[in-house]
Amino acid sequence: MDPYIKVPPDYRKKTTSLKKEKYELLEITFDTTYVIAQVIGLIAMGCGIISFQSKKRISILVLQTTSNFLWVLQYLLIGAYSAVVANALGIIRNVIYLFRGKSKFADSKIVPLVFIGLFVISGIITYETPFDILPVIAMVFSTVAFFVTNENKIRWLSIAVTLSWLTFGISAGSISSMISDGTNFISIVVALIRYRGVYEYERGKDRTNDNM
Repeated sequence: MDPYIKVPPDYRKKTTSLKKEKYELLEITFDTTYVIAQVIGLIAMGCGIISFQSKKRISILVLQTTSNFLWVLQYLLIGAYSAVVANALGIIRNVIYLFRGKSKFADSKIVPLVFIGLFVISGIITYETPFDILPVIAMVFSTVAFFVTNENKIRWLSIAVTLSWLTFGISAGSISSMISDGTNFISIVVALIRYRGVYEYERGKDRTNDNM
């Protein structure tokens, strides 16, 4: 533009106004996306809480798979891609685990080892900050937890899972994740206390049968 040509004041006002409207629109879009992400996270939280109160392994797996799917959507919306990949792999793993006792492939000890390897590889590929290691740690523990058939052992191993996701949620700024994993931790502790008598009885029963 020729420096000697004067820009009309009205043009400057219109340009500034358009820029302002553009930034406001982006801010509104971001806020809406963030709110939607947190709502999805809260629904995922509900599935997670109920899962750990379930007595049967199959119920725990189904609810955890649903929860994983919702977390994929939530983390995708807030741009936490390491968590997206980890949860997506978790869904595939859980579906295979649902067939334990019905399929030789699902019962193979190679399956959890393969998924642990995939989680580590995905963590390396999506690595940006040290916090991105936490989803990998969480999914490795959950891979071992959901492979075992003892519901009590699933809950004990899941403590490490929830603490890893809780720390990651804080780093990612996901309010629903913080609430979810904090609540899941409490839910696991409550379930351990709630079913303690049942599992002590079953353990004693197994010992009696072994001595016969």
